[in-house]
Amino acid sequence: MAKTDAVVFTGLQVRKGSVFFPAGNTSFSCDIAADPAVGPTPGYVLALQAGVHIDLSKLTTGGLSPGLGVIRNLLDPNESSNFVEYGVFDKNSHKFYPWNEALPGEQYPFRISQFFGYEMGSGVIGTGTDGSNVCFHVKGVGGDVPIYLGVFAR
Repeated sequence: MAKTDAVVFTGLQVRKGSVFFPAGNTSFSCDIAADPAVGPTPGYVLALQAGVHIDLSKLTTGGLSPGLGVIRNLLDPNESSNFVEYGVFDKNSHKFYPWNEALPGEQYPFRISQFFGYEMGSGVIGTGTDGSNVCFHVKGVGGDVPIYLGVFAR
């Protein structure tokens, strides 16, 4: 596939006191091997304070695996301070390892690693998850949080 199947837009600018960091807006194109495209899934999710395992099984049939995605906190920042944490849940140890959060009204693109679900050892025991029994997980903080989560197959 040509690298025109998806376009990702990112940017960051920080202006606080004497700090000015203008990373600017960038975009890049990338391909999606699945033909036809599979996703976005799962769609609307209520991220409970207790946490929710995200089912990405629709993206793992026929040799596919999860790839590009976007997460959006659907709460209005003028009405709520509740946010969502998202990351990896290890079903063997029953531990959640958040890697990012989205505050009310925020949206972020991401790409799930092609090695998601595999253990990549560091040679040091006890430094990570137990391996293949992990899943994508979201957790509301401050209350349950309605989110939109759209992930496509690679």
